[in-house]
Parts: sequence; structure tokens; C-alpha cells
Amino acid sequence: MTKSVYSFAYGSNMSPKRLSARVTVIESLGVYHLSGYQLRFHKAGDDGSAKCDAYYTGDTQDVIWGSLYKLSADDKATLDKIEGVGNGYEEKLVEVSNSAGETVNACIYVATRIDENMVPYDWYKTHVVSGAEHFQLPRHYIETIHAIEAQPDPHRGRYLQETAIYSRHPVLPQEDDNYGTLDASFKAAGGEEGVKKLVNDFYDNMEALAEARNILNMHPKDLSASRDKLFRFLCGWLGGPRLYREKYGPISIPMAHKQFKVTESDRDAWMLCMEKAIADQPYTPKFKRYLYEQLMVPANRVHQVNVAAK
Repeated sequence: MTKSVYSFAYGSNMSPKRLSARVTVIESLGVYHLSGYQLRFHKAGDDGSAKCDAYYTGDTQDVIWGSLYKLSADDKATLDKIEGVGNGYEEKLVEVSNSAGETVNACIYVATRIDENMVPYDWYKTHVVSGAEHFQLPRHYIETIHAIEAQPDPHRGRYLQETAIYSRHPVLPQEDDNYGTLDASFKAAGGEEGVKKLVNDFYDNMEALAEARNILNMHPKDLSASRDKLFRFLCGWLGGPRLYREKYGPISIPMAHKQFKVTESDRDAWMLCMEKAIADQPYTPKFKRYLYEQLMVPANRVHQVNVAAK
């Protein structure tokens, strides 16, 4: 009888299509979670981009969601080679749980080679998001993944190859109707000049609106540095040059704001300033809606992290 192994997938292998393209899956056992760990995109990949890591914190409030698979021992060995066990990842046995309280001892991959300056390629993030959506993980968790900065893979043939499993006729993304891929959003926002105008209008609104008085007081009196940081962050977040990282280093937006008491009203005030700023830009109606909805994701996460920290 062939020996089987339980594997807890939390990164790109969480996508059934991704994993099935690599090995034969005996059984998919659905959604499980791992406590005391954080999902981080900082494992240094051989291709120069970041991959997922199950980063141990020991804090039971930290949870990684994913899918549990049963693989044959031979297929697990094949997957170990693909993932690079002994070369950037190591295998670890952990206890994962499902919503019914059932626990299983399963294998995971944890990073041994970390680079906080790396970001994932667009296709890799697509795999992770696809898996999270397929298994209908908690919405706030999926939003956190969506908010992760990604970069276009300069080898577009690899992009086509990696994403072909999700489409019968894969094509390279086009900037006019594929916001969020490559630098389409950055271009739609008008490049650096357009992003700078958006940020300046945003902070002008913050200074003018009574509803924003509380969040304005969270900033230094001189908003020059705040304007520069948001401008640089948004350039990279929209798929353009990663100017924030170049000057200030890597950033996690929720963690950077954890020191502040960000209430639901504060989040709404921030979004009101941004909504008015977006409305004043020469964007298409479609991009205005898209940009507002996407900015709601990090705004929500800042509030959620703050509430959880109380």
C-alpha cells in the first residue's frame, strides 16, 4: 500500500490547478488553519522574486489559512524538489485545524532564505489569490493577500506559462481593462505626475475637511514627508516604480499604522478624503471605481489590525 502524506498549502500550492499541474493529488480535505504563524511574502526565490513563508510568531492571534491535501509519498518527494527543500525552504511538521475543531499533523514549507526587499511576481500572487478564492477563505484574509505589492515578471513568457492553467486562451494583460496587472493602474493614474497630483489633492482635502480632523492630527504638522511617502508608496502599489522601497525600505501598511488608534470613523474619513481626490482626477469612471474599491482594502486592514491589537 502506497504511503500517503498530509501537506498544508498556504501559498501558490493552495491553488488546486497549480498543485495538480505539479503532482497528483490523492485527496483535497478543504480549509484548515495554522495558529501562531503569519503569512509573509519574503522567501527569496531563485528567480529574484519573493515567495510565501509561514513565519513563526508564537502568537495565537496570528493565523495562516490554507488547504490540506493528501499526497503520495512519491509525489510529496517530487514537490519537495520543486519547492527547493534544502535550498531556501525546509520542511516542518505542524498541527493544523479545521472549523470543526479536527486537527491533523501536516507538512509545511518554511523559508530559510529571507529577503525583506523582494516582492512577488504578478503570476505568483495570482496563484495565491486563486487558491484563497477557490477555498473561500475569510474575506479579510483574502483582502490582505490582494493588498500585497506585486511586480510584473520581466519574462512575459513565464507569465503566460504560469497563468495558462486559469484560461483556455491566455493572453498578456492589456492596460485598458486589466487594472492591477503589470503597470496598467499606474498608467491609468497618469504615471508619477498623476499620482503626485492625487496625493496632493488627498492631503489638501484632509487639511480642509472637518471630518478628517482626527486623522490629520495623527500626522506631523508639516505634511511634506507624509505626502512624499504616500506618493512613493502608491507608485509601487499601482504597479509603477517602487519608489518608497528605494528611499524608505519595505513597508507593511497595517503594521506601520498599528501605533495609532484608528477607529471606523477614522477609516471612513480617510476614504472620504481619497474619494474626493479621486473624483477630481481626469480618470475614466471605470478606473475611479476600481481605485476607490482597491484602496478600501488597505484602509480596512489598518482598522482591523488596530482593533485586534486592543
